[in-house]
This record gives sequence, C-alpha cells and structure tokens, in this order.
Amino acid sequence: MKDADQNAQGAPDTPFTECCAAGTESDAPLDAGVRADLLRRINADLQPQMDWRAGALTYVRAERAKWGADVYDGYMLAKPMAPVSADAGVFEAQIAENAAYLYNFVNALVLLRLPGGSAVLDVACGSAWLAQAFARMNYDAYGFDVSPDMIAMARRRFREDPLLAPLVGELDQRLIVLDIEQQALPAAWIGKFDAILLESCLHHFFNPVRALTHLAAGLSPKGLLLILEGENRRGPLKPQYQAVMREFATLERPLSRCELEAALDFAGLRYRRFLGRVNGFVAPDDPRLSALPTVVRADADALNYVLCAASEDALRRALPHAAS
Repeated sequence: MKDADQNAQGAPDTPFTECCAAGTESDAPLDAGVRADLLRRINADLQPQMDWRAGALTYVRAERAKWGADVYDGYMLAKPMAPVSADAGVFEAQIAENAAYLYNFVNALVLLRLPGGSAVLDVACGSAWLAQAFARMNYDAYGFDVSPDMIAMARRRFREDPLLAPLVGELDQRLIVLDIEQQALPAAWIGKFDAILLESCLHHFFNPVRALTHLAAGLSPKGLLLILEGENRRGPLKPQYQAVMREFATLERPLSRCELEAALDFAGLRYRRFLGRVNGFVAPDDPRLSALPTVVRADADALNYVLCAASEDALRRALPHAAS
C-alpha cells in the first residue's frame, strides 16, 4: 500500500487552502501541491508505520477469531436485520443499529427515485446487504470490496437468496474484489452507474481523493453519488475510533466537512448538497414538530451525508429545488 500519496502523512509543511466555503461548487485551483497537503491533513493523526491495507485484508479473520466464525458470519449475513436480544441491557442499542442501516437504505431509495433496471454500485460492500436489497427490487446491482473474505460472504448472500437465483451465474462479475484506492473500476463499469452509494465506508479509505476520483468515472451522464458518513469530524480522533484501529489495524477516521468537500472537488463532483434526516412516525401534536427545521439543519451539519454529481442537471434529478 506504499505509494507517493501515502507519503502525504503527518503535519503539512504548506498551508492548506480550504475549498469548502459556503456554496455548491468551489472554484479554487486544485493542483498537485494542494492535493498532497490535503492528504497529509486527512491522515495527520494516523500511525505512519501501520499497514492499513493489510488490516483490511485480515479484518474478517480477526473478527471471527474474536467472536467465533458462526456468530460473526451470522451477523454479517443477517445485516441489516440482525437478531435482537431479549436482554434489557442491549436490545435497544441493537434495534437502533438495525434501524440506522434500514433508514439509510429507505432514505436513499426515496431520494434517488430510480426506475427499475437502473445500475447501482455498492462501494466497499462488505457482505453486500445494500446490493442485495437493490437487486431484490429489480435494480441492476453491483458491489466490490478490498477483502476477498467479504466478497465470499457477499456472493454467499446472493446465492442463498431464492429471489436472486437468476443472478447466481453472474456473481463473479457483479461482486468483485477491488482496491478502489489503487485500481480504477473495470472498463465495463466506466460510465455505467445511475447511482453509486458509499454507505458508512469512506472513513476506511487512506486515500479518499483517489477512491472518489475512480468512482466518479463510473457515473452515467446523470448519475449520482451518495455518501453516508455518520460524522462531520471536528477535532482529534475519538478514543473509540483509536481503540478499533489499534485492535484491527483498520481505518476508522472520519473526514471533516472541509476535507470531504476538497476531496469531492478533486474527483470532479462539484455539485452537491449535504443532507439531514427525518425518520420515524410522529404524532401531529408532537411538540418537536415546531423545531424540525432546526433539527434537520443540525443533523446535516453533524453528519457527512451528501448527494454529489458531476453536473447541475444530474443533481437536480434528485433535488429539483436545488439552488444554482
């Protein structure tokens, strides 16, 4: 995983020009020096000796060793509807975790409003629960992951789903091992996808600039890229992220809003809107309703949920009210 971009680590030696001023697109020049400085800042808190790619490749084996293969694989294959315990101390947290994944899927489905047969790519798909959900709804779903173990589970998930039996002979082409930081998308995937989804995965990339650049090439002329990241990072890495990185040698490093916007500019995704969530059932007399605009704005500020496109026309397909 050693390359020129990986040397962009530690404190920057030149000021980074913030490319995330208010507005939809940045017109700031994006040269190689700014790019290298951005990567240094993104990865400034990481241990330079750690081989993050090796950690990603051994992650499944480490989790199986920790929990047992049956328990871990069972969870990954059931996700996002993992079994909920009867234990009063844990069941509410398990419901919240399942619900968060399901909300992400349903909200993406409604936001994107894609006709059946549209091509959808599940990035860093893990066991491919998202790709499976789209495939079950008659979407042309694909996925990739850097981990062969994850892709083996993803293919198992598809093979064991009776509704996806027609796709079983295509799984080697639909669910593939790919290091998106080091490799471009397959030639057949260039310009193919009406939607590319990064659900809770961008924080795992050492070089999100290169990953996003490779992914942008997969968008169709009016394709949309949706990033769902649970934190707009402010300040140093949280202790719980550092603990996971020490245990598994995998990246748990959210981006700040400014870092993400600059990375998107480099990838050519200069039309975008950050999003807040409105989930759940609400009674008409619920006093929280009056605060809803404030809650949504705060949510959009706290998270990095963002819909991106290479053109204004593409963005307006999903967000017709988006300002120029």
